[in-house]
Amino acid sequence: MTSEDDQKKFDAMIEGESQKSKGLQFCPECGSTRLYYFLGLYAGHNYVCKDCGYQGPVIIEDGQISKELRKKKIKEIKEKNNR
Repeated sequence: MTSEDDQKKFDAMIEGESQKSKGLQFCPECGSTRLYYFLGLYAGHNYVCKDCGYQGPVIIEDGQISKELRKKKIKEIKEKNNR
Protein backbone atom coordinates (compact mmCIF):
# COMPACT_ATOMS: atom_id res chain seq x y z
CA MET A 1 0.00 0.00 0.00
CA THR A 2 1.39 3.40 -0.96
CA SER A 3 1.29 6.58 1.03
CA GLU A 4 -1.08 7.96 -1.61
CA ASP A 5 -3.52 5.10 -0.86
CA ASP A 6 -3.15 5.80 2.86
CA GLN A 7 -3.89 9.48 2.27
CA LYS A 8 -7.02 8.64 0.26
CA LYS A 9 -8.27 6.34 3.04
CA PHE A 10 -7.55 9.01 5.63
CA ASP A 11 -9.38 11.65 3.57
CA ALA A 12 -12.39 9.33 3.22
CA MET A 13 -12.41 8.67 6.96
CA ILE A 14 -12.33 12.38 7.79
CA GLU A 15 -15.08 13.11 5.29
CA GLY A 16 -17.22 10.35 6.82
CA GLU A 17 -16.71 11.70 10.33
CA SER A 18 -17.64 15.22 9.28
CA GLN A 19 -20.95 13.93 7.87
CA LYS A 20 -22.04 12.22 11.12
CA SER A 21 -24.80 13.81 13.16
CA LYS A 22 -23.39 15.24 16.35
CA GLY A 23 -26.68 15.65 18.26
CA LEU A 24 -27.25 18.74 20.37
CA GLN A 25 -24.19 20.91 20.79
CA PHE A 26 -23.75 23.80 23.21
CA CYS A 27 -21.34 26.71 23.51
CA PRO A 28 -18.84 26.25 26.39
CA GLU A 29 -18.97 29.99 27.17
CA CYS A 30 -22.70 30.71 27.34
CA GLY A 31 -24.51 27.37 26.84
CA SER A 32 -26.22 28.49 23.63
CA THR A 33 -27.17 26.02 20.92
CA ARG A 34 -26.64 28.71 18.27
CA LEU A 35 -23.27 27.35 17.09
CA TYR A 36 -22.14 27.04 13.55
CA TYR A 37 -19.35 24.96 12.12
CA PHE A 38 -16.55 27.22 10.91
CA LEU A 39 -13.67 24.99 9.78
CA GLY A 40 -13.08 21.33 9.30
CA LEU A 41 -11.24 18.48 7.72
CA TYR A 42 -7.52 19.34 7.70
CA ALA A 43 -7.87 22.40 9.96
CA GLY A 44 -9.86 20.48 12.58
CA HIS A 45 -13.21 21.34 14.06
CA ASN A 46 -13.85 24.96 14.93
CA TYR A 47 -17.16 26.45 16.02
CA VAL A 48 -18.48 29.98 16.41
CA CYS A 49 -21.30 30.95 18.79
CA LYS A 50 -23.84 33.38 17.36
CA ASP A 51 -24.79 34.58 20.85
CA CYS A 52 -21.49 35.33 22.61
CA GLY A 53 -18.94 35.18 19.77
CA TYR A 54 -17.00 32.21 21.18
CA GLN A 55 -14.63 30.67 18.63
CA GLY A 56 -12.89 27.38 19.20
CA PRO A 57 -12.82 23.63 18.84
CA VAL A 58 -14.42 22.79 22.20
CA ILE A 59 -18.18 22.32 22.48
CA ILE A 60 -20.42 20.75 25.10
CA GLU A 61 -22.81 17.93 24.34
CA ASP A 62 -24.31 17.73 27.86
CA GLY A 63 -27.59 19.61 28.25
CA GLN A 64 -27.32 19.91 32.05
CA ILE A 65 -23.92 21.60 31.90
CA SER A 66 -25.19 23.97 29.22
CA LYS A 67 -28.18 24.97 31.40
CA GLU A 68 -25.83 25.86 34.24
CA LEU A 69 -23.58 27.86 31.89
CA ARG A 70 -26.61 29.68 30.47
CA LYS A 71 -27.83 30.65 33.97
CA LYS A 72 -24.34 31.87 34.91
CA LYS A 73 -24.01 33.93 31.72
CA ILE A 74 -27.46 35.52 32.18
CA LYS A 75 -26.58 36.39 35.79
CA GLU A 76 -23.29 37.99 34.65
CA ILE A 77 -25.10 40.06 32.01
CA LYS A 78 -27.72 41.25 34.53
CA GLU A 79 -25.01 42.22 37.04
CA LYS A 80 -23.09 44.08 34.35
CA ASN A 81 -26.22 45.99 33.26
CA ASN A 82 -27.05 46.97 36.87
CA ARG A 83 -23.70 48.72 37.39
